[in-house]
Amino acid sequence: MGELIEHLTDPFSVLLHIVSEFPQCSIVLSTPNATGITNVLGAMLSRESNHPDHVAIYSYKTLRTLIGRIPNVQIEIKPYLTVYYEAILRNKGLRRLIIKTTNISVNIIEKLRPLYSAGYVVIITPKSLQNCDS
Repeated sequence: MGELIEHLTDPFSVLLHIVSEFPQCSIVLSTPNATGITNVLGAMLSRESNHPDHVAIYSYKTLRTLIGRIPNVQIEIKPYLTVYYEAILRNKGLRRLIIKTTNISVNIIEKLRPLYSAGYVVIITPKSLQNCDS
């Protein structure tokens, strides 16, 4: 479920349904981080990076709270880093170098403080699978 949960109007019901329909499977999802450093810095400039189809945006805590309400599952949340692909590809010369340097600086902050990461990969595993060797 890559970059999907933020588009759902009732993500809890969707996740609960998937967990109940596929009780022997792990669910992997990803979502942008509401408190990512790019979003925080953008807010200081009166900007918000949000796709018009998003109906929610999650921080680490709200994501853990939402998924923590699903019974009998283990949750693992891993941060992922920002990559300014579009801006890097769209620019040349000194501008491209500045963008790449900014990207490296942002990644250093994200590695030091995962709550500022670009987003999260979440692995939801049924507790019945925790002792499996598969």
